[in-house]
Amino acid sequence: MINHMSDLPLYWSHPENLLTDAEVIEVRRADDRCELMLKQSPFYPGGGGQPADKGSIDSVPLIGIHKKDGKIVHELGSIDVFTIGKVVQCSVDSDFRRDSMQQHTGQHLLSAALFSEGLDTVSVHLGQEYVGIEVEGAEGGIVPEETVRRVLDRCKLWISENRKVISHYLKPEELDGLNLRRPAAGKSDLVRVVEIEGLDHVGCGGVHLKDTASIGLILYLGSEKIRGRVRLKWLIGGRAVKHAEELGRQMRQIQKKLSAGPEEISGKVESLITENQKLKTSVKNLGEKTGSLLAESWLAVSGEDEFIVEAIQMSDGGRECLEAAAGKLASAGAAGCFLLNGSSWIFYAKDRDASFFNDFRTDVLTPFKVKGGGKPPMWRGRIEGETQEIPMAVRAWFALLHR
Repeated sequence: MINHMSDLPLYWSHPENLLTDAEVIEVRRADDRCELMLKQSPFYPGGGGQPADKGSIDSVPLIGIHKKDGKIVHELGSIDVFTIGKVVQCSVDSDFRRDSMQQHTGQHLLSAALFSEGLDTVSVHLGQEYVGIEVEGAEGGIVPEETVRRVLDRCKLWISENRKVISHYLKPEELDGLNLRRPAAGKSDLVRVVEIEGLDHVGCGGVHLKDTASIGLILYLGSEKIRGRVRLKWLIGGRAVKHAEELGRQMRQIQKKLSAGPEEISGKVESLITENQKLKTSVKNLGEKTGSLLAESWLAVSGEDEFIVEAIQMSDGGRECLEAAAGKLASAGAAGCFLLNGSSWIFYAKDRDASFFNDFRTDVLTPFKVKGGGKPPMWRGRIEGETQEIPMAVRAWFALLHR
């Protein structure tokens, strides 16, 4: 609990101190780990959506950090070198701390910009992949692209203005004069309010950058509906830079493969999509025609009164080939068929009910790990096991049936 300025934790008063000495004031040992409490810890214990710091104590990596009963608990492996009164060296992972500060400060800036668009921040997810900001106030559960563009433009301007990020420690009665974006929580005599100069005031216990310029770049990833609201996904700071660099690398590869400049790529992709759709239609038509021709050839050899068992090998258009062949046999009045293409199968039986197929599946298909179903007179599915012996097994079953 923060009652006086002297009670401020080191990660608030001096967030730049990432390598400091601290005295051990309590040691707990449980199972396979050791828990230390320090007189003044530089490690942020996590909270408000921001993850706890990473680092080490006397070169021993931290397993975890959390706050319990107002104390910061540092979890390490079961090591007996820590004793009460010992002065230890604390090292905060600088890269992880900076990334956390960029994400959290950037989130404050984004929430301020979203607030100006009538979108209130309800919850925040400062994840390892992206920053998620859940908002309410989006009409129809959709945040239009033009709204996102205005938010990004505002943030870009505020970052370029290099506005200061200031922490205020105020008494509860001093909060009345502030236009807080979100009501401050907590029961301390002093309430911490983080201000982005001239833009935003919000109660917050996280660790932040000293100015908006240090945020760097912000990119928008997209959105999803959640709990009747909208979660907007963002990349901030170094993460956004890495993402932009990767997109640039991929863009150069695409340009090279398409022999196109940046302004030509969209048109080239549209042409490829159109050509691909035409090819798919041609393949489908070819599969259907092939299936019909195959059915005619099978009928010419076997006749309508026999069950036809055939295996074909056709990758592109194979599904259409099976369907067309079975359909042709059915319309010609054939007694039935079992057709196989790779792992796909189709079974037709004239004037037979579901029990006939169930017997066939139990007696023949079960050993081959078959999936699928249907209703009279047509059933279809896939085979997960080996398929080479299936046609022989099917022919043998039909032979027994007509003996």
